[in-house]
Amino acid sequence: MKTLINYIVFILTNKNTFEAYLTMRKSYMIFHEYKYFNFICFINSVVRKKYNIKTSTGVLGFIDSKRSKTIVDEINKNGFIVFDEKISDEIILKLYSFAEQTPIHFLEVREDQKVEYSNFKESYSKGKNKSIRHQFNDTKDIFESKEARNLYFDSTFLHIANDYLNSRPWVDIFTMWWSTPINKIDDKYKHEFIDSAAQMFHYDLDRLKFLKFFIYLTDVNEENGPHVYVKGSHLKPFDFINYDGRYSDDLIFMNQAENIVKLTGKKGTIMAVDTRGIHKGLELLAGERLIYQLQFTNSLFGTRNYKDYKDKYHSKCKNEFQGTYSLFVNFQK
Repeated sequence: MKTLINYIVFILTNKNTFEAYLTMRKSYMIFHEYKYFNFICFINSVVRKKYNIKTSTGVLGFIDSKRSKTIVDEINKNGFIVFDEKISDEIILKLYSFAEQTPIHFLEVREDQKVEYSNFKESYSKGKNKSIRHQFNDTKDIFESKEARNLYFDSTFLHIANDYLNSRPWVDIFTMWWSTPINKIDDKYKHEFIDSAAQMFHYDLDRLKFLKFFIYLTDVNEENGPHVYVKGSHLKPFDFINYDGRYSDDLIFMNQAENIVKLTGKKGTIMAVDTRGIHKGLELLAGERLIYQLQFTNSLFGTRNYKDYKDKYHSKCKNEFQGTYSLFVNFQK
C-alpha cells in the first residue's frame, strides 16, 4: 500500500525519494506485494496511454500488431524472447571497434578498498587485463557512435516496448560493456567483483516495470558469459525469497533448477528480457563478451530523478531519426 501512495505522490510532484525507492523494493521482494505493482502499472497505463503504433520496420524486420502480440505473449510467459533476426556483421564490426577504442570506466579496487568503477576512463584495448568489466557509464559517449544511435532509435524496439509495457515508454538505461574472466583478480576481492559485475543471481527493480533489449556483439557460448535467466520468475517474487540482494547459486538451483536457462548466441543475437525476473551474467571462463543494452520503462517512479532527456540527445538526432525522434523526446506531452 505504501508504494501505491508513494507512486501517487510521484505523479503529483514528479519527484522521487530514496525512501520511496527502498519501500518499493521491500514491498516486492520481502512482502511479495506484486498485486499492488500490477495495479499501479494499470493506473500508469491510464496516466501514460501507450502510443498507437500499428506497424514498424527496423532491425527486427517488419512488425505488425499480430507479430507484436506473439512476441509480447512469449515475454509475458517466459520473461524473455530471443529473436531470429540478428544485427549485421558490418554494424557489429563498427560497434566493436568503437567500444574497443573509446575511453570508458572499469571496475577496480579503490583506495578505500571498495570495488567500484574508476574515476578516470581508459580504452578497453589498453586496459582489458585490469578488470572483469569495462562499462560506458556516460550516455553521451555512446552517442558518438552512429550505429549505437541507430539502435537506440530503432522503431521495432520502441514498438515492442510500447506494447509490452502497455504505456508510453521511457528510455532510462542505454549502455555497453565488456566482460572478461576473473582469473586476474586478487582472490580477496573476487566476491565483490562478481557482485558488482552482476554475476550473482538477483532481481532488477529500479522501476515498476521495464524491458531490456540485449545485443551480443561477440559470440557468446557457455564459457564467455551468457545471460542466465529463471523462466517465469518475472511474474511474481518467489516464496523462498525473503530478502533484497544477491542470491546464491545453491538457493536458486535448489528451488528452480528446471527453469534455469542459459541464453547463448552468435554475435548479433538480439534478446528482449524482463529483468524483474531472477537472472545474472555467468562468470567468464575464457574469451570476452561485449554487450549492448537498451532499457525501456513504463514510469520514472523509482530509483532517482532524471533531468529532461533532451539534454542527453545530440541535436543531429532530430534530423537522423525523424520517424521516432519525437516519440522519444516529447515525454512531457
